[in-house]
Amino acid sequence: MPNITNFRTYVVSGIASRHLNESQAQAFGAAVISVSRRDRWWSDERDLRFSLLKCDRLFDTYVAGVLTQQHRLERHLYDDAKRESVAEIDSYADRFFVLDVGRGMLLLEWRRFTKQPPLTPDVTVERLALILSDVLREVGLPGEAQLVPFERHTAKEEFLSLFYENRVLEVIVDEIGKEYVPADVILVNPNPHLEGALREILEHDLREPSLGSITAQVRDDSEASLSRSAIVRGAMHSGTPKILRYQHPNGHIHIRKETERGIVTVNVPTDTTDTPEDRAYIAASVLHELGALDIDPMSVLPKSLPPQSDTDNLNLFE
Repeated sequence: MPNITNFRTYVVSGIASRHLNESQAQAFGAAVISVSRRDRWWSDERDLRFSLLKCDRLFDTYVAGVLTQQHRLERHLYDDAKRESVAEIDSYADRFFVLDVGRGMLLLEWRRFTKQPPLTPDVTVERLALILSDVLREVGLPGEAQLVPFERHTAKEEFLSLFYENRVLEVIVDEIGKEYVPADVILVNPNPHLEGALREILEHDLREPSLGSITAQVRDDSEASLSRSAIVRGAMHSGTPKILRYQHPNGHIHIRKETERGIVTVNVPTDTTDTPEDRAYIAASVLHELGALDIDPMSVLPKSLPPQSDTDNLNLFE
């Protein structure tokens, strides 16, 4: 049975804030792969070492690979040249990752470490950030690569904008009747007498709240949008939107959640015996799930960023 594996999304601030041009992104991705294939190791204050392994380029702008980190000094799975020794297992723990060089995002396999006291998820993130910072310097791009957990809260006003600007396929709304619908909002058109009746129903629920939540979906054979539904409009304006699945005018389908933490779940195995084909399949599965989330990496970065240096426009292949 395949493992159910969670991946968490991070924004790599040292990359995303610079808007790497194509040459810089290609050079950075190549340097990440190069590190994984050399006898390059980092170590912490306890002399426990860590590095990248098995990195490959996928779909031109992605790099998929493994962070390996030691949690014991007395036993080793890898030698200095990163060769595996099956007789000396259980001294390193691996975490799979997918790096989106183009957008400056990283998806990291997210699970707890058991019986490995030096290792925690936070340690894993710190070590990846350190390695990526050194890789940035290797390709002539100064700065630190901080991994910022993707987390965003969507206000009701933004939900309503998405609701009216796109073809809406599904909504989940809590607390129907929590608020009065503004007078300038038209719920039913062109039937004014129905408008008044629906508002009376909503105001009834405001006085006698009973609905915990409502879920609405378009019919499978329909090309319609829920934004045309009077009942759904009333729910969106009078309640608290939680999830909106919509089709952008460009045809892409996205999911917007009230609180988005960039967690994707895939039914794939991740272990030390994977082949390049296995890793490509895992990465493709992760990216497919990520594509459904309405994620903009710049939305979680600080509003003011340090000025970009002149090296940001440097063509590293010239």
